[in-house]
Amino acid sequence: MQGHVNVELLARYLPGSNYEFYVCGPPPMMKFRLPELTKWGVPKEHIHTEAFGPASVKAYAETHVPVASFSR
Repeated sequence: MQGHVNVELLARYLPGSNYEFYVCGPPPMMKFRLPELTKWGVPKEHIHTEAFGPASVKAYAETHVPVASFSR
């Protein structure tokens, strides 16, 4: 199987939209997937998100602790 996971694919395999959905990806992907899920009837409180990309890399760099500082 090739391609992206979208609501059309989910609807093909799931009997309905009454599930908890966890969506993780770059902001451009999320911009399209989240409205698709709500249009399909998924309640907003059942959609959980985590974005990744340049903003999350910057946040990680700010809180990163060097490996050498960990005790073994």
